[in-house]
Amino acid sequence: PSMPHEDVNTFDGLQRELKKPDRDVITVVSGAIVSFNQTLEIDEDRTVRSFTGATFDGGYRTRFFIVSASLTLRKLTLRRGLSTPDNSAVLLGSRGGAIFVGVNASLLLAECVLEQNSASQGG
Repeated sequence: PSMPHEDVNTFDGLQRELKKPDRDVITVVSGAIVSFNQTLEIDEDRTVRSFTGATFDGGYRTRFFIVSASLTLRKLTLRRGLSTPDNSAVLLGSRGGAIFVGVNASLLLAECVLEQNSASQGG
């Protein structure tokens, strides 16, 4: 039997839900501001959504996601993501200030806002 889905409003909660194998859709509490302290790797198809809007804040410390599968984001603001040589995997360099999408991976942004994200290479 599948565990009940839990709406998330913290980085730890989001990270925990993304690691569960049966979580195709993760819902972020509307109005939540989720502060990221590290990059999350998406290696299984996932949808992360909010019903009326939530914010992911990288604090100019980290990018949000490295995607090697399919990721759909809906009604989210991703702000202040940063990719630098200091916080990037060696193979990625410092590309993708908010999100790095790998070869054969896909990203769909629906009703999302990207603001104040930065990378020293490739946006």
